[in-house]
Amino acid sequence: MALSERDRKALVSGGVALGAIGLYVLLIEPLARAYADLVADHERLASKVARSVHVNRKAAYFAEQLAEYEQIAGELSPPKPYDEQITTIGEQIIAAAQKSGVQLRGSTPTAPVPWAEDPTLEMALFRIDAQAGWENVFKFIASVCRIPGVLSVEQLDLSGGPKKGGSKGPKARGPARPGGNGKITMRLTVSVLAAAPAKSEILWAR
Repeated sequence: MALSERDRKALVSGGVALGAIGLYVLLIEPLARAYADLVADHERLASKVARSVHVNRKAAYFAEQLAEYEQIAGELSPPKPYDEQITTIGEQIIAAAQKSGVQLRGSTPTAPVPWAEDPTLEMALFRIDAQAGWENVFKFIASVCRIPGVLSVEQLDLSGGPKKGGSKGPKARGPARPGGNGKITMRLTVSVLAAAPAKSEILWAR
């Protein structure tokens, strides 16, 4: 049966359409997907390189700072393991309190967490509760900050005690002032750095 011109054009158009669909499915779509994957990989690698460059620059900066500090204060000793560091710092806090004339009520360390600046180190908080005369408060704080391994003061809360001969009502809240019985209640939180345990130690602990 002979096809009319109209049917012939319809068949040709349908064949072209099917060919275009097949070309898209078999060639264009895979190429587009491969290109998108290539762009994503490029962005991922570029981000990784940028992070690596940033880390290297930070390491170089810290190395320069460390060299400068060592020229002033002498060569730094490596950080001690957490348990040893905490024990040593606890003993030095007691010594600082005795030397500064501070009545130490407690000094409690928290569990360590990884330090963001250096994965080989861990940071813990030491919460100190004490009472002292006004003139000895900052002498004690300065002594604590000079203890090796203490990074910084994270929190400081000072409050004055009741006055001698005063009422037995609630304590007044507000900034600590000298006077009364001369005693200041001090709550101090400092951050402490210690060496992170080796992976073999962590596995053994499990």
